[in-house]
This record gives sequence, structure tokens and C-alpha cells, in this order.
Amino acid sequence: MWRAAVILREATEILGSHDKATRWLHRENRALGGVRPLELIATEAGYEEVRNVLGRIEWGVWS
Repeated sequence: MWRAAVILREATEILGSHDKATRWLHRENRALGGVRPLELIATEAGYEEVRNVLGRIEWGVWS
């Protein structure tokens, strides 16, 4: 559960609001192969992949 809290905090900072972050976590994401970020964070590898996508969003690197 700690992964969800960390990702939500990071997504809120990067996306600018809690609501935007929550929507982003629950929507299918093309950069993640069509999987919802919230589904991926159950594993360490998925968690790192979601963090990587957030980092690309933060730095304006779209995929």
C-alpha cells in the first residue's frame, strides 16, 4: 500500500492536483501498454515503470 501513497503524492505534485492524479492512476495509459498505473504498482517492476512515466511527464518527454 505504501507504493500507492508514494505514487499518488508524486503524481499530485507533477500533475498539479489530487483529482488529476487520481484520474491518471485509474485510466488506461498508452505509455504503460494500455494498463492502468494503479494496477502496475503492485509489483516492484511495475512501480518503477510508473515512476519512470511520471518522470517523463515531469520533464516533458512524451512517449
